[in-house]
Amino acid sequence: MLHLQKLYVIVMSDRIRVMTEKEFHSQIWSLKDKIYRYAFAILVNREDAEDICQEIFKRLWEECHQFYAAENRNAYVMKMVRNLCIDHIRKERLHEERLDMLYSDTDISYLQQEDLKDMGNLVRKIIGNIPEKYGTVLHLRDVEGYAMDEIAKITDTDVATTRVILSRARKIVREKLEKLMNYGL
Repeated sequence: MLHLQKLYVIVMSDRIRVMTEKEFHSQIWSLKDKIYRYAFAILVNREDAEDICQEIFKRLWEECHQFYAAENRNAYVMKMVRNLCIDHIRKERLHEERLDMLYSDTDISYLQQEDLKDMGNLVRKIIGNIPEKYGTVLHLRDVEGYAMDEIAKITDTDVATTRVILSRARKIVREKLEKLMNYGL
């Protein structure tokens, strides 16, 4: 019996490329952890991050010719994640509520009252309170390990600006963490 594998035809300029399900899994599915972590860092909600992941995979399967045409495929996917997350926030009208939550001091006080021992959670909370662009650059560099030029492409900035943003973000996180550890504010 002949087993037919699902194929996806990709038209690229002057040639036709066929992508198999196996190629999809090896080249795109392998990014699932990075996609989820980045979506979760932006949305701070497990279910929403999972939904974004599913949407990303659906779009990458349906429009894989754009994935193959991209100069930097990782940057292409991460930018897609960022854009979908922003669209999700806008669509659900959670943007104002999220900003109010992020900028309220009561969340930090609550964490402190509970004697949170996991320093990683505290740092993630602080990163959630800094401006979005700072948090995005910090996450991509320090958590995901992206190079500065890749981060610049994802955030639509130049490399020098990206370095400045990263430096400022680290300084803000360091100062807030020191303040919390020393003064308990």
